[in-house]
Amino acid sequence: MADNTRFVGWLEFGFYFVPGNNEVSWRFPIAFQAIFPIAVLCMMPFLVESPRWLLAKDRLAEGRKVLARLENQTEDSELVNTRMQAIMNSIYVERQGHTRNPFAKTPNRYLNRTLLAVGVNVSTSSHYS
Repeated sequence: MADNTRFVGWLEFGFYFVPGNNEVSWRFPIAFQAIFPIAVLCMMPFLVESPRWLLAKDRLAEGRKVLARLENQTEDSELVNTRMQAIMNSIYVERQGHTRNPFAKTPNRYLNRTLLAVGVNVSTSSHYS
């Protein structure tokens, strides 16, 4: 993402020096920035779901199938079973002490994360006013 932004910045800098007062010098760099998101949107139907997300949603068969495809193994291979177990263990540990309250003091430190996010937003918004 940073490379794309850097490239578009240099493109805009180059178009600044286009002779004459034509609209291409500002329209093309703005329109060019749409190429990258359009390319990502075109590739999205070909992407597979995350095996971790599938397993977290209790879609075990689909998760196993995607994991086997990503590992280039059969669905009943030892490697796929090991990876599935590791993912399921991490999901189990993550769900311990889980709450939807952003101000709860849990082992996941939601209160600290919420206060940090609020502090960053307040400090950055104060620079713009």
